[in-house]
Amino acid sequence: MQTTKRVVLPILLCAILRGSKMLKSLILLWLLIMGAPILSKAQVTFSSPGLPPGLEFTGGGLGSVQVADLNGDGYSDIIYNTSIGGGITYLQNNAGASFSTPASNPFGAFSGATPAGVVITNAIIADFDRDGDNDIWMPVAGVSNDFYLRNDGSIFVSISLPSGMEFTGAGAGSIKVADINQDGYPDIIYNAAAAGAITYLQNNGWASFSTPAVNPFSAFTAASPAGTLFNQSCDIADYDGDGDLDVWVRLSGAGNDVYLRNDAGTYVSGSVLSGQEFSLAGTAL
Repeated sequence: MQTTKRVVLPILLCAILRGSKMLKSLILLWLLIMGAPILSKAQVTFSSPGLPPGLEFTGGGLGSVQVADLNGDGYSDIIYNTSIGGGITYLQNNAGASFSTPASNPFGAFSGATPAGVVITNAIIADFDRDGDNDIWMPVAGVSNDFYLRNDGSIFVSISLPSGMEFTGAGAGSIKVADINQDGYPDIIYNAAAAGAITYLQNNGWASFSTPAVNPFSAFTAASPAGTLFNQSCDIADYDGDGDLDVWVRLSGAGNDVYLRNDAGTYVSGSVLSGQEFSLAGTAL
């Protein structure tokens, strides 16, 4: 840094004296150099100022809460129910100042009860129909009993699922939703048991869901690597920065995490990136 300053400063002074047209550019360069040490040492500080009014959870359990921007104002709102089939409580985020249920409750039709088997814990919130707002899909084990709430702008309404979307597995906690094929629509992947076969359901423009002839998870339709389960220990992201989504499943202990790398549309089992391995006792959620 000192060497750079010694080089740039004389050039800058010379430019000022000669009225160089490059003066503005050199001044900008100098400011960037001088500011670099400050920027590199910037730190983020977290504090505990207390909860905004209305945010406190007063329900009988802690596992049935979901957070998402449900009214499209850019702030994260809260929904929960306290029992299976229980009514939905909606707490709107009022620009970070407070949380409250508005007079025009978008979940008003479901504040007393929801269909049998519905619990917010299993809810998956995403813009499935790609109309610009978040919808809610609540998978329930078995056939023809999933619950889907479409966001119609100011109210959530219960509608039937598109063909092929219904979850028919034995459990509902091993599902992930992500835009696997990068067409802008959220797709679905799940397995029914740890290391079980992976089911991939492509979102066909909200008209239907189906497993395409060219299945990106074709190598795992009979079984997946030991420990693979699409629950809270699994996250989908572009870990290697190549423009597509990869799958990372964290497992207790060292050297056994599952990493499914997306290789130009086909998923292969690979090694996690250096330093990525979860090696603690227990499973990170």
